[in-house]
Amino acid sequence: MTRAPRLLFHSPSRRGLGHVMRGANLARAVLAADPSASVLLHVANAAAGPACGEVPWVAGDHTAPRAWQRLLDGFRPTLVVFDTILPGAWASDTTPRAFVWRASVDARHEATVASPALAAMRTLVVPHASEEFGRALPAGVAARATFTGPIVRTTDPAGQARVRARYGLAADDVVITSTVGGGGFDDSAAWLLDLVYRAHTRWQATVPRLRHLVVRGPLASAAAAAPPTGLTLIDHDFDLVHLFAVSTLVVAEAGYNTISELRHVRVPALLAPGARTYDDQAARARALEALGV
Repeated sequence: MTRAPRLLFHSPSRRGLGHVMRGANLARAVLAADPSASVLLHVANAAAGPACGEVPWVAGDHTAPRAWQRLLDGFRPTLVVFDTILPGAWASDTTPRAFVWRASVDARHEATVASPALAAMRTLVVPHASEEFGRALPAGVAARATFTGPIVRTTDPAGQARVRARYGLAADDVVITSTVGGGGFDDSAAWLLDLVYRAHTRWQATVPRLRHLVVRGPLASAAAAAPPTGLTLIDHDFDLVHLFAVSTLVVAEAGYNTISELRHVRVPALLAPGARTYDDQAARARALEALGV
């Protein structure tokens, strides 16, 4: 009897939600294609777990002694999917592997190509169009790679109706959604919150029926500056793609998921790219501009 697929998605980052959201999107696609499959997302930061939605997840430090092996022994995956960051020596098992290879700055890309961990991957999933990835892959690598285009959760009328009801949004409201990238960590979010708070004061004086929703992110600290009058401050909303779709304007950084969802819903956006070590958000924002979004 053929064993039903069991896919373990590993989200390595303690910061941000990009890995988690992409893993959840892939897991949903697997279950839609094969309802007999089992999926599990492993996240390093438990605060990011709710971003998985209905997809099962566990949290823990995968680098602790035997922690990874205990996870494998408990779930018994037929395939482990790593996202963006290749596994280290802590993953010494022989379970078949796949790698979700997102575009990064040159030094990170070159290190990935040269890594023995990449050579051990059975399948490479590139969540970009080949021209957007911007680099030719070595022949031995290219043979294992599939360029999928953006991996993103799509919007639908039911989801849009859900967020309209959640926030009491009328059809003739001017809805501005501002969202902090990276999950909302204060050291990277404070400047953007200051920006949108000051912008709100000006908009409120000139825009009738303004509804300004500011999503701080699930990883933000409990402390926050008091928002201006008339602004709705939201800790997190995992229906963000639906909220984008009903918005008149989106204000955001330029993370992978944010840009992919904006491309999908095609609403006007004001982008304030954030600084990241391995990710060029400014280049991603320029690419969205070139698409006419």
